[in-house]
Amino acid sequence: MLSDAPKSGNMISDSEENIPLSTPWDALRSPDSPEFKSTYLAYQRQVANTVASGEATSADGAVFYRVAVIHLVQLLQSGHVPADISLEKYLEALAVAHYHDWQAERKGIPVSEPTPDTTSATPLPDWSDFRKIRHSIWARRQFFRLSKEYGYRIQELADDAAMPLAERRIASEAAAIEEGYGPALTAYKNLLHDYQAYWEGVLPSWAVDALTNKDFIAVWDRTQQIEQERAKAADTPPETSHFWRNAFIVMGIVTVIAIALQWIMRPKTPREVYQDNFSAPESLISDLARRREQSPDNDSLGIRTTLCEDAFRSADAAYREHNYRSAASELALVLDDTSTVCHSDAYFYLAIIGLQIDEPGLTIECLSNIEDLSRYGEDIYWYQALAFVKMAIKNPLVHDKAVRAVERVISNTEIPERRQQAEKMLQQLNN
Repeated sequence: MLSDAPKSGNMISDSEENIPLSTPWDALRSPDSPEFKSTYLAYQRQVANTVASGEATSADGAVFYRVAVIHLVQLLQSGHVPADISLEKYLEALAVAHYHDWQAERKGIPVSEPTPDTTSATPLPDWSDFRKIRHSIWARRQFFRLSKEYGYRIQELADDAAMPLAERRIASEAAAIEEGYGPALTAYKNLLHDYQAYWEGVLPSWAVDALTNKDFIAVWDRTQQIEQERAKAADTPPETSHFWRNAFIVMGIVTVIAIALQWIMRPKTPREVYQDNFSAPESLISDLARRREQSPDNDSLGIRTTLCEDAFRSADAAYREHNYRSAASELALVLDDTSTVCHSDAYFYLAIIGLQIDEPGLTIECLSNIEDLSRYGEDIYWYQALAFVKMAIKNPLVHDKAVRAVERVISNTEIPERRQQAEKMLQQLNN
């Protein structure tokens, strides 16, 4: 059990602290400003790495950095900042505390009983605020998964619930259902099924805040926009210098005769080795069903949630249409689920999609997060090897890593056909 965590009484108002307007603290007060974006990006890597330095993954680090920023902006907007600490250190403490409290929440530990590893020398806000902030973040994210009609109805309920009690038109959930809001409420509750224990009234206060609190909405929307811009930038290939392009053309003309003479006897390139050996499932759901049947206990991680099943159906539909990025977006929703039952499945198929969208780094990252080794153990080595071979296509310096990865496949596989295929691939790489 923890000793009492520092409370909001340890926070002081910005008027007392007299913080200049030019500080990073002040930049966070204005989510629409360019300074907010530069400040958000400036601390992201360090804080995310601090969160991921323990049991958390790099993906956890990125998620809880954003949670910490949203929480801190709420504190700043209410006129409070911590005293005698740098912004980076405070964000680190807040992000780590959120991660550990999230773990405690998943284990059913009450908010009044934080685990020992949440202890921090940094003055933190009330523990009761932590889960409310995270629930609001999730409520706003799930709101955008509603149909346009249901979203409009839920927004009406939220606007009404934000009014003073005496001015509210809808006093209870029964009254809301009677007025035709029942289907929309059911759809929203299904999306927020993991938080049913926290549901009270027509809409819980954290859902109302997610849809009506202007300060919360501003920082949630802005951080969402920044993250989408970063993801888009990561997907955009860098511009190629015209100088080098022209140089390669000249070099190609000079060497074309020599290449033609050596063509028949040439060793296979990493690209050809990859194309000869990579094959992807035609359907995510069909492939997952086959793995469940072959699993020693049919389903090694338990019963899947509704969110998981819905996301996989949407991902499979996009995948079969070769819309891989949309499929990846649907699978990413599974990783946001507080239930980890489907996480290994999502990471595995995201790894395959990473190869198909020419992002082998994503493949390696996802494979490293898979915990269900009984179902995916052999395939982890295989697709990891293919990812390194794909990297070697663009960067010859990765060739030796690709060779070692294929050697690991040979050492760890119990499938004769795969061992034979890996041995052939190793021979092609070593020629």
